[in-house]
Amino acid sequence: MAAAASKPLRVVILGGGYAGLTVAHRLAQQKRGWSITLIDAKSEFTERVRLHQVAAGQALAGFDYRSFLTPLGVEFIQAEVMALQPGLSALSLRRIDGSEAQLGYDYLVYALGSSAKIDVVPGVREHAHVFQSVGAAQQMYATLAQFQRPRVLVVGGGLTGIETAAELAECQPHAQITLAIDQPWGKAMVPGGFDRRIIAYLQQSFEKRHIALRSGARVLALRAGHAEFSDGSELAFDACIWTSGFAPPALARAAGIGVNAHGQILTDSGLRSISHPNIIAVGDAAQAASDAAGPCRMGSATALAMGTAAARTLKALAAGRTPPAFQFVYLFRNISLGRHDGVVQFVDRRDLPRRVVWTGANAAAWKEYICRSTLSTIGLTAAEPVPALPPVRMLPQLLRGLQQYA
Repeated sequence: MAAAASKPLRVVILGGGYAGLTVAHRLAQQKRGWSITLIDAKSEFTERVRLHQVAAGQALAGFDYRSFLTPLGVEFIQAEVMALQPGLSALSLRRIDGSEAQLGYDYLVYALGSSAKIDVVPGVREHAHVFQSVGAAQQMYATLAQFQRPRVLVVGGGLTGIETAAELAECQPHAQITLAIDQPWGKAMVPGGFDRRIIAYLQQSFEKRHIALRSGARVLALRAGHAEFSDGSELAFDACIWTSGFAPPALARAAGIGVNAHGQILTDSGLRSISHPNIIAVGDAAQAASDAAGPCRMGSATALAMGTAAARTLKALAAGRTPPAFQFVYLFRNISLGRHDGVVQFVDRRDLPRRVVWTGANAAAWKEYICRSTLSTIGLTAAEPVPALPPVRMLPQLLRGLQQYA
């Protein structure tokens, strides 16, 4: 008598961002008996790293989840996850039609990403725009369009803040733009820092675009049309765009899953939750590290690598093997300064800046290539041709780094 076929393992993926979609695509390619469901509150994937372009009035393509996932054999449910019951390997959700349901799983991939911190500083929720969605970015553009010479305050000196200020200056040259950062841009030899040539180029770029750079005082509060700073000064604005600080959702902490002080799920070397090993956490919502790179920062580069690694972990668990350790190295940081200018800071495996930088049109082309190749890595588009060869001294690290996305 023939043995009964084994029941497919039920994998539920929460979140259709860079990490979640990568897991879904990689699992579907494994051609084994998975039952895969992806849940997201939105109907389509949009490139979060390009939302500043939408705020400047540019169109952004979306990718319908159902159109992408159904041919892969992945079920898509548009719903909001209301609560997790990790002890029961189940979750409750509310669909867009208002109906509620419970869903069980064998393995849960927690890929809910992060959102802007809007309640840390008084007045941000009421008086600032944040990059939460395409609709929010479109509302930024609509607000700016109401003024002939809008006074725009961008808060946050990270990549999003820099790119937003530069994109707005290029598309709306009559706008009066101020970028407010707590501290001057990072010293060279720290993770996330820039070589002094990059800092000089950014400063020159801002001067050329007539962007005022305000550093050394943090925003203490916002009220209608005004920002209050820690040095006692104030600045009037017609629109404030807040890009400072991101945090994962509170869902995991509320469910009793082990998290760090920021709310990220604590993981082992295979990206499994330390408190609930049948939960795999990826992307911004996970605290992850690799032996080569150390702790991983939030970002699409780490999310893609975690998504690929999570698929390997699930494959190993399904076969009864110990999951391989998450492997990751940093490669570079890219900043667009409008559509035709930018900077690329090449870094070592732990994100310390190297003395290798690109600026200008070459850097802009590389940043565009990285954005487009991110889509092809997920599986949404075809592979992109490389616009320029990386520096020879970076090739060994880059070749190693490519393996983390394979």
